[in-house]
Amino acid sequence: MAKEVQVLEYLASGNSVHDGQSWVCEACDTFQIDVPGGSHTCLAYEPIGISLSERIDLQPGRRLENAPCENIKLDNIQEALPDDSAKILARLVEAECKEPGPQKIVNDRATIYTSRSLDYESGVVYPILTDLGMAMLGSAEYSHAIQAIPYRAPEVILGMKWNESVYIWNLGVVLLCGEHLFGRDNERDALALMIKYLGPPPVEFLKRSDVYLQYFDEQG
Repeated sequence: MAKEVQVLEYLASGNSVHDGQSWVCEACDTFQIDVPGGSHTCLAYEPIGISLSERIDLQPGRRLENAPCENIKLDNIQEALPDDSAKILARLVEAECKEPGPQKIVNDRATIYTSRSLDYESGVVYPILTDLGMAMLGSAEYSHAIQAIPYRAPEVILGMKWNESVYIWNLGVVLLCGEHLFGRDNERDALALMIKYLGPPPVEFLKRSDVYLQYFDEQG
C-alpha cells in the first residue's frame, strides 16, 4: 500500500496536461488507521464501476468483441461511472431507504449490507487505470515479480533482471486479442502457452535466468 501511495503522489505532483491524466484513478485522500495489529494505510477514491475483467465475464463467450478498451490491461481497469453518476448513486440511496437490503450486525458495531448492481443508462463506458501498487518509477533494473500472470513477461517469470522494456510485452499481448492469450492461473501454464504459440525460447536467453531449469532442461 505504501508503494501505491508513493506512485499516486508522484503522478499528482506532475501537474500533467496530458489527456490520459483524466483516466488515472487518483486518491481523494490517504489516512492511517491504528489497530492492535499495527497501522494500516487507507486510500479514498471517487466511486467507480466494475472492472473490465468483470465486464468480460458478463459478455457472451467471455470475450470483448470490437471493444474500444480491449487493448488495456484488464485486471487493473475499472469502468468509470457516467456523467450522471450522482443520479445513479442517489437512486441507490433512495432504494435502500425504501426497501433496506439484508444486513448483518457484527459485535453491535459494524453493519454488513448486500451489494447492489449499478444501473448503467448508457452503453458507453470509459476506462480508469487503478491498482498502481506494483508500478515502478524510473529506468532502473529490477528482478522481483510484477504484472498479472496473463500479461507477465517471460523475463519476469524466469526471475531475470528487467527494466521498463518488459511493458512492451504487455502492449503486444493486449493488442493481439481481447482474451487471455497465455492463460490466467499460473506461470508454468503461461510459459507452456508461450511455447505453443511462439516456439521454444533460445537457450542463450534461458541461461540469463538462475531458475530456468525449473521449467526447461539444459537444451531448452
